[in-house]
Amino acid sequence: MLNVSELRQILDSGGWATVTSGLYAPAAGAGGSGSFGRVVHVFASVDSTNSRARDLAMKGAPGGTVVMAREQTAGRGRHGRVWESEPGKNLLFSIVLRPRVEPELLGLVSLYASVSVAACVEELCGRDAGCKWPNDVTVSGRKICGILSESVITPGGVDAV
Repeated sequence: MLNVSELRQILDSGGWATVTSGLYAPAAGAGGSGSFGRVVHVFASVDSTNSRARDLAMKGAPGGTVVMAREQTAGRGRHGRVWESEPGKNLLFSIVLRPRVEPELLGLVSLYASVSVAACVEELCGRDAGCKWPNDVTVSGRKICGILSESVITPGGVDAV
């Protein structure tokens, strides 16, 4: 398992790595069907973590696969807006999900993610967090997180988010 100093070395060197571990597994009875972070792709720089995650999903990456980077050179926001981040200043990651959901319910993914992040901030950091419709998480009125979900839909239905 990769430790924090090894992760920093990879990010600082401009390299990349694929790590297999178990960063998060739902508690027994939590209703979760898998884990996040069993496979983590770490990059010093990528065009977009969402683009990399989508590519991996289309190649069969399992649900819960994480793509993280120190820098994004072509990050995106809602409605195709450019999203820029200074290297090393933000947490930049995407998670491949494989939900069993009808396509018309995909809009709820970002909402659930926003509420979940806000709940984690409150529980882990002891700070009041809120959600700014539809995909931002705020603390003390300042945006701390933006969530962009993109879907892979096939004739058989939703393949990945």
